[in-house]
Amino acid sequence: MNHTGRPTKAQDYSIHDLRRAQLSILLVFMTSALLLAAIPIRELLRNPGTHRALVAKGIDPNTAHWFELSQLPGIGESLARRIIEYRVRRESDPTISSPIFRSAADLDPISGMGEKTIRRLHPFLRLSNAEK
Repeated sequence: MNHTGRPTKAQDYSIHDLRRAQLSILLVFMTSALLLAAIPIRELLRNPGTHRALVAKGIDPNTAHWFELSQLPGIGESLARRIIEYRVRRESDPTISSPIFRSAADLDPISGMGEKTIRRLHPFLRLSNAEK
């Protein structure tokens, strides 16, 4: 402080720098906490037992969220989102009856869904007209 009792410019900058450092530390701490919380979720998804649970329960592509679809083997986020986009487009067509996906073969028109992928997915799907 100078003789008038006001902080000098150097002291103003040091307070500013201290606050910036505190915010940086808080940001690093919160980011670390979020990443650490995500580790068990990633491990759960990588666990082979997860796929067994999906087989037992099955996923209905007519109602599933993209995140659920992305857990299926060979289906990533982009393909899962394309499935949802296709479903939404078809549902908006009044001439199409619901459900959109009655068999695994109904996934064929979606870009990225080939015969091999459909065969791999079939055991994991729960469809209204379940063909075995």
